[in-house]
Amino acid sequence: MPTEPGTLIRVAESFGYVRETNYGRFFEVRADPDPINLASTPMGLSCHTDNPYRNPVPGLQLLHCLVSENDGGESIVVDGFRGRVPSCARSRT
Repeated sequence: MPTEPGTLIRVAESFGYVRETNYGRFFEVRADPDPINLASTPMGLSCHTDNPYRNPVPGLQLLHCLVSENDGGESIVVDGFRGRVPSCARSRT
């Protein structure tokens, strides 16, 4: 994907309506020397869910790295539904 600003919004619009939040149409993540949000630090993030408190919750989130000055950046994807199925099945017995 091209690294020009605005590319991600054009791709997201190909999936459907892009819902605006208090962050705007997109949230730009960058390392900030005085961060107010964990996303604004160069620290790694463990598995988590973004914005579960929103109503409606995000149906699809797209991440697009334009520039990285750090090594790493590996992604981990977790299937929360599959992780929940065994415990639901156990609770029925």
